[in-house]
Amino acid sequence: MMDINIEMREKQLENFDQFISNSKSNLDDILSTLDWTADKIKAENKRTICPQNPGHLIHLKGYREHVDDCSLKVNGYDLKENFLAEPGERGDSNVYFDKAEKIKILSEAHYTVPNFRTGWNGMDEDPKTADRLMTTYSPDERLALYERARIAAKAPKEVPEFNLTGAVNEANNKELTYEEVLEQERNAKRRRIKYKSVHTSKKNHTEVLRDVIKNQMEAYEDWIKEQQEGSQKSTSRSSVHSGHSRDSKRRRSRERSSRRSSHEHQSKYRKNRN
Repeated sequence: MMDINIEMREKQLENFDQFISNSKSNLDDILSTLDWTADKIKAENKRTICPQNPGHLIHLKGYREHVDDCSLKVNGYDLKENFLAEPGERGDSNVYFDKAEKIKILSEAHYTVPNFRTGWNGMDEDPKTADRLMTTYSPDERLALYERARIAAKAPKEVPEFNLTGAVNEANNKELTYEEVLEQERNAKRRRIKYKSVHTSKKNHTEVLRDVIKNQMEAYEDWIKEQQEGSQKSTSRSSVHSGHSRDSKRRRSRERSSRRSSHEHQSKYRKNRN
């Protein structure tokens, strides 16, 4: 009985080896038809183990995205949450506090501010969502960090002001009177009725700010277009003036040559009569 089982198993193994060999041969034929090689495919599809979860075998092309998403999941975040904006590049207007600096700031505030409420355990990483920010730090801790950042940060560069109506008459480059300025403001309100107000009855704070910023940017774009159109008109006027001057020079040159030829013809006629 044992001999029959061994023979059957050996025959099954032979069939498996033959099936594997035939499959490998068919695969090699397909790859050669496509001008591919098995080594090239293996090299292009290298995989590695995720540092956040050893059970994940990830492709090298999507390594960074997977690690970032996996890190969020390990820290208890949901990928559908509204995450805070990533910090920008280091500059004069940006302030960065490492863990040691935060401990120092909060410790000083704990001893200087009466009834200081603590919430941060000193170990959690910086929160990535607004909800986590509220639960990680207490209101007193958030205020202490804000005050230190406000003192350490440098003010941004001043943006030049622009006037949508203008206080100077471009035609004669003269300052407008108070009545003329009021008239321009009234005309601007008539033209830009959509900038008059932002309806806030059924909108939250974020939507209201978004509408305000949108309206201001549209007004700023209109102002830029008016400046560009004014510069183009001045350029066209100068080109037209230069074209008229060239045409007048050519006309005077033709008139002089015509008078010269007429004078020479009359001189020759007089000589022939004499």
